Amino acid sequence: MKLKYICLLALLALTFSACKKKEKTEEDNYSELRKTMEKDAAVCMKNAREQFAAGNFEQARETIVQMREKFPQAITARKQAILLMDSVELEEAREELAHTDSLLRTQSVGNADMLDEACKKVEFYGRKLKHDIEQYRNGK
Repeated sequence: MKLKYICLLALLALTFSACKKKEKTEEDNYSELRKTMEKDAAVCMKNAREQFAAGNFEQARETIVQMREKFPQAITARKQAILLMDSVELEEAREELAHTDSLLRTQSVGNADMLDEACKKVEFYGRKLKHDIEQYRNGK
């Protein structure tokens, strides 16, 4: 009788251990094509970040656009690209604001509408960046 319970217990233990699955990461579910695209897109994003850090906003923008076109299945990189593109647009708006402000200071007659528009652009891209960061953190 005891042997029967021991065998049953051993069989149950073996069954449960065989059913235990390895924890999968999100990347394990990716197709090979997507994994390759993510890897290649990460290189593009690294280049775009370096261009952005160097103040080459137009080059960074172009690199992001090319990455989106070349690697449509690189979803993770594309999400990161949204944030970087927001940062590019925000910095360009800030530069435009500084340029407009400098023009207005040197001219005896200022155009308040130009300055107001430049300020609104900076505010808009700042809010957009904050919103997109929040969306990225929430996995959307």
